[in-house]
Amino acid sequence: MKIEEEIQKLVDEDQIQQALLTLDANEAKIHDKAWYYSERGWILGMLERYQEAFWSLSKASSLGQDDAGLLSQLGWVLNKMEMHESALDYLNQAEKKGRDDAWLYREKGWTLTQLDKYEEAIGYFEEALYFDQTDGWCHAQIGFCYNRMEQPDQALNELKKALTMNYRDLWVMKEYAWSCSRVNRLEDELEVLQELIKENPEDLWLLNELGFCCNSLDHPDQAQSYLEKSVALNDQDIWSHCELARCYAMQGKPETALPHFLQAKALGRDDAWIEVQIGYVKEDMNLPEEAIPQFELALQKDPDNIAALSHLAYQLSQKGDSKQALPLLEKALSLGRDDGWLYAQLGYDYSEVNNYDKAVQYYEKAAPIHNDPFWVKTQLGWNLAAGGHKEEALEVYFKLLEEQPENGWVLAQIAWNQVRMDQLESARENYSKALATGIHEIWIWSDCAWLHHRLGAYDQELEYLQKAQEMGRDDDWLHYRKADAYSQLDRYDEALSELDIAEQKGKQDIELYSLRAWNYGRQRKNEAAMEQLKKAQELGRDDLWIINEIGWNQIQLDNYEEGRQLFERSIEQDPEDGWAHAQLGYALSRLKRFDEALAEMEKAKQLNFEEPWNLRETAWILSQLSRYQEELSVLEKLNLPETEERWVLGEAGYCLNQLDRSEEAIGYLKRSIKLKPDNAWTYCQLGISYKNIDQLEEAEASLKKGLDMGYADSWPHYQLAVVYNRMEKYEEALKEVPLGFDEEEKDCSDYHWMMARNLGPMGEHREAIVHLRKAKDHDEASLYEEFGWNYSEMELYDKALDYFQRAYHLRQEKSGWLLAQLGCTEDRLGHHPKAEAYLKEALEKGYDTPWFHSVLAYHYWKTDQREEALKWLKIAKAEGRDSEWMAQAQKELEKPKGFKLFKGK
Repeated sequence: MKIEEEIQKLVDEDQIQQALLTLDANEAKIHDKAWYYSERGWILGMLERYQEAFWSLSKASSLGQDDAGLLSQLGWVLNKMEMHESALDYLNQAEKKGRDDAWLYREKGWTLTQLDKYEEAIGYFEEALYFDQTDGWCHAQIGFCYNRMEQPDQALNELKKALTMNYRDLWVMKEYAWSCSRVNRLEDELEVLQELIKENPEDLWLLNELGFCCNSLDHPDQAQSYLEKSVALNDQDIWSHCELARCYAMQGKPETALPHFLQAKALGRDDAWIEVQIGYVKEDMNLPEEAIPQFELALQKDPDNIAALSHLAYQLSQKGDSKQALPLLEKALSLGRDDGWLYAQLGYDYSEVNNYDKAVQYYEKAAPIHNDPFWVKTQLGWNLAAGGHKEEALEVYFKLLEEQPENGWVLAQIAWNQVRMDQLESARENYSKALATGIHEIWIWSDCAWLHHRLGAYDQELEYLQKAQEMGRDDDWLHYRKADAYSQLDRYDEALSELDIAEQKGKQDIELYSLRAWNYGRQRKNEAAMEQLKKAQELGRDDLWIINEIGWNQIQLDNYEEGRQLFERSIEQDPEDGWAHAQLGYALSRLKRFDEALAEMEKAKQLNFEEPWNLRETAWILSQLSRYQEELSVLEKLNLPETEERWVLGEAGYCLNQLDRSEEAIGYLKRSIKLKPDNAWTYCQLGISYKNIDQLEEAEASLKKGLDMGYADSWPHYQLAVVYNRMEKYEEALKEVPLGFDEEEKDCSDYHWMMARNLGPMGEHREAIVHLRKAKDHDEASLYEEFGWNYSEMELYDKALDYFQRAYHLRQEKSGWLLAQLGCTEDRLGHHPKAEAYLKEALEKGYDTPWFHSVLAYHYWKTDQREEALKWLKIAKAEGRDSEWMAQAQKELEKPKGFKLFKGK
């Protein structure tokens, strides 16, 4: 095989490196050196070794090879080496040599795009298409060129052709998406980009273009993730930072946007646009003093920047500097800005400098194109009137009334007079109509504020005062009125702040010190309140208000005796003041004079003073007096079924526990816990409720939870001990009993009773009896029963019988348990007839326990009633009762009659 054929075969089989080795190995055999270097350059080019390729191709040229193919190869290699001017020269020579095919025209077209000669490039791509109309690559390149020639419609058309020919390289899809953007087909662009990003998730161009597209579609929330990822991948890209900042700003996050604009500036963006953007963000952050220098800096870089001119003018206008704002607005107008905002702003600023004719001129221009023509016309009317053109002004107002018949300047004047005539509702109606027209005057806002204060509409009063302040009113009257309104709305910090300003502006009188004291008091800063009240007194205030206010603050400072004296003095001057009676009741309750406190609360009620706080206090007083049924009646006035007040619900639960209505108590206590899950007291009360209805496991859990949450009192431990006793967890009960009593209480009857009740069941009967003897204040019948039981367990039946009989004589209602114990004890002493009477009565009362069944078996065994004995013995054994005597009794009872066994016990 010839060397030429061998080389071609290897190339066709894509064995390019082997082709090079074969060529070099046969160099000596190849006589046509020009062919050798030409072929070698071609192969090196395919191996992307372009420098070597160029040398070999040049060598071939120097040896005389000068055909179009070699020249084309030289052009192609130089393009790869980005030496496009030289590449174009060789490609032109190839064309002159007669080369006339698609490859040459494609390569020349591409070379020209690299030299930004897009129109020439299109011509060559079109030449290439004559050879192959389905060449999608050429259509894509033509689209690329049209985009660079600012002809996006033609670009989009060519790129579509490329796509229909299945030429869908990534760069083509990007170019297509960009073209969609340029012809404002953003939804189409977004669809393409979202498909591309799935396969190219870290492509910075795609991420940035997606962010830009979403921002342009007003979807900054979607743009954010793309742009944040782009910045994360390359935090040195200026454009990414700018677009991400714009995204944050569009979402109302100026604080987040600002660092990215600043970073873009730090990375090198230094034009007017970036300064304007930073200015916008400062505006959005309500930092006009920082926004203004930004707009000024933008104008230093571009004195004709319309956005900077407009926004700087607006900010200066907001500062009250319309004189400086006007030249900026006029320049923006001269540069071509032509919209309603600009004309209205010019009108406003000319009005502010009292050039009413100019203001009218611009308001007239603004009216037909402004987004709020009604407001513009109100300003037009006002300026016509201010400029002496009253008839024209009225003409404007009448036309406005046709659009919105509620208001006008005349209605505002009428309203002002109606306030002074105490025709408050009519004044409010007319001011409402007047304000609906958009008239902005300090005196109107101030007067509306005073009107609404007199009507008790304090939120609206503040709105009007704020309007007056925004328009420039800043005297002691305005700040005192704001403080008064804030006080009525319980916004004490704001009230105090306004009072400080009013004082700085000269108001230092009884009114100010009294109102400040009132606000300090409601913040529980009662010592500070007392200082202000003292100042008011020094200036001569000595009326009922100040007596009450000092009394109230004394109570808040826990000076209950001083509070009591002051409210008694207040009531002497005005016996019909229900609030004063309630406050006196509160002071007396804290002095533990509960009967007197309750009497004062009752007087307050008779005087129709019943508010939630004094109803709660009345309930608490009744609780202290153990008058729980009355307490419950008071609590019911606080809307128990629907109330969300934790204290009320908890107190209702406590009260119902005291009334033995624990099942009802549980519902209220659970609602209280839901409102405040960390209240230990409520859990403990819930435990008592469960204990009272014998839901002992729930009682144990609730009491333990309350204690685990840190409830630092002894009574929950006592209640837990009772629960454990009932659950027959005597060891646990004994641990809780000492914790259930304070140190000074550990010799009281209840303590010894609880110790005995738990020691006895554990077999510690003698120790239990020692404690019972010390429980001398406990219920006598219960004590005797417990003594009897412990002696019975010690088999000291004579003593047991003595105590059981004492209990029997004390009890009007004899329990089944006591009757069973008497019967059992009489049996043990051999007094079977007496025993039978007690046991029969216990049965009639329905007493029914496994222990009692074994007692009956014993009794019938001892009295030779075999069938009854066997019946109860089997029942007791089935219930788990078992003892030595029971086994012996069963043997004897099952033997034939007449066969005797030693009975024993």
